[in-house]
Amino acid sequence: MPTSADFHHDPLRRRLLTAMALSPLLFSLPSRATDLPDITRIAALEWLPVELLIALGVMPQAVADIHNYNLWVQDPRLPDSVIDVGQRTEPNLELLQQLKPSLILLSKGYGPSPQKLQPIGPTMEFGFNDGSGKPLTVGKNSLLQLAQRIGLEARATQHLQQFDAFMLEARNRLAGYRQQPLLLFSLLDPRHVLVIGQKSLFQEVMDQLGIENAWQGETNFWGTSVVGIERLATIKKCASDLSRSW
Repeated sequence: MPTSADFHHDPLRRRLLTAMALSPLLFSLPSRATDLPDITRIAALEWLPVELLIALGVMPQAVADIHNYNLWVQDPRLPDSVIDVGQRTEPNLELLQQLKPSLILLSKGYGPSPQKLQPIGPTMEFGFNDGSGKPLTVGKNSLLQLAQRIGLEARATQHLQQFDAFMLEARNRLAGYRQQPLLLFSLLDPRHVLVIGQKSLFQEVMDQLGIENAWQGETNFWGTSVVGIERLATIKKCASDLSRSW
């Protein structure tokens, strides 16, 4: 059983708190198969479902683009036993067919369509953002949906309970920072920054922590906006010891 200490290194927790990069997520019911899939033969063709699987204690049989997964995601590193099935956008369908996966997990709108994969095996797809502006909630629902599909509901419930406990602990620990807004941005070049605001994953996390976002300007579908660096000078005073370039 995972401990509170283990949870600090949990892949879903890292995705939810630091990635722009874990996601109800949009999903589709499996195209076929009514029984629970064999969890030792699940293929994940995008990294989001990889992390959802690992959060449930399941190591996928096959993953697309393992080299870049280990380069960008890093933790947890996939073991050598996991089979690389090629690029995320164009996986090796012949190899995938030879593996006879019990379930193929996708990210919505990324890579081959469920229809193209249907002859190989049942599919389930996820989307990081459903337009609700609540990607953290989307991620929790996605984890529950995957857990239900593979028969691991108890693990998902336990994982989310640990996550909620972690967030409550963090909210209390960061109580002293609520007096000043927090600015999240990434320096793109000497003249432009990517600021993070409403509708982003970070925004929902900050809302739960009770921390105000210093950026109250426009954002796109993903909750970000590219602006001239001079715009930062117009933002009201923020927590200088927390603001950083990502």
